[in-house]
Amino acid sequence: MSNKKKSLTVWLVLEILLIMLLILTIQFERYVLAVVVALKLTFVSFRYYHVRRLLESYSLFRDFKHLPDEGTFVGQTPVLFESGKRPVGVLLIHGFSSTPQEFGVLTDFLKNEGIPYYTPVLTGFGIDDIHLLESIEETDWLRDAINAYDIFSANCEKVIVVGHSMGGVLACHIASKRRVDKLILTAPYLISKKKHDFGKSLLIDSPFGWLLKLFNPYVQKSKRPQSFSEHNPKPRFAYDVVPVNSIKALWFLQEKVAYENITAGETLVITGGRDNTVENERVYELLESKNITFTKIELSESGHLVFESPQALEAAKKILEFIKR
Repeated sequence: MSNKKKSLTVWLVLEILLIMLLILTIQFERYVLAVVVALKLTFVSFRYYHVRRLLESYSLFRDFKHLPDEGTFVGQTPVLFESGKRPVGVLLIHGFSSTPQEFGVLTDFLKNEGIPYYTPVLTGFGIDDIHLLESIEETDWLRDAINAYDIFSANCEKVIVVGHSMGGVLACHIASKRRVDKLILTAPYLISKKKHDFGKSLLIDSPFGWLLKLFNPYVQKSKRPQSFSEHNPKPRFAYDVVPVNSIKALWFLQEKVAYENITAGETLVITGGRDNTVENERVYELLESKNITFTKIELSESGHLVFESPQALEAAKKILEFIKR
């Protein structure tokens, strides 16, 4: 965070100097030079604005106890729960910009039932700065997912994998590479929305994608994280401003899953009827096109945050039933 503050100061000073230089070039009628300075000033102003917006978003973290040595916060670290011998374990993969905290309702159920679980933190999330997301690649998250499975499965006869949103993509990847007893996807962001197809193509396939990242390095998500929900009284930890590069990595990630190699025993898909992030029908069509048999449950009153919706308890109970049957 301190590096971002220094960066903001540098951009501000540079902006002031360029304004002064622009005034001088106009005063001395150096119009060609004035145009060059004006273009440079435009770029610097864009950078200053975006860095300032990013720093303002960090005010969301004031409700959390900071751990400066690790660059993270209390409660936003990996969670491992064990209860002796483990015939079955549940691996939970959280979504984009979030942390394992979003599984709070479900993990409470698992703990009460004595079912071991592990919820790793994906690279770039749950820390006090988004510097890792500025250079993140989809392979980092794929590595996180596989490593988490390999560590957790060492003492489990069977592993059930749960993935929420982007975590659903990673859960599918795990199931295509490792033995998974059951696969559970909640509001899985397996494919982008139709209205994002053009932006996705522009960022990934277009030779001008670098310009988009240059002039618009950060994007704001559609909704700021709520301070609390009915089923989770604690503030929700999530970034509401993220680097464009991380969005690019997310969209690349969607293209990396070999669905045809998924060998999970059973698959459950839980979606929200009011989800504004995932187009449920596109998800169903994708899975069906890959010949994946699945049971689907759509929660009519739920949005994208399944475990913070009015039907959070219902979702957790359905998952627990699926795990235990």
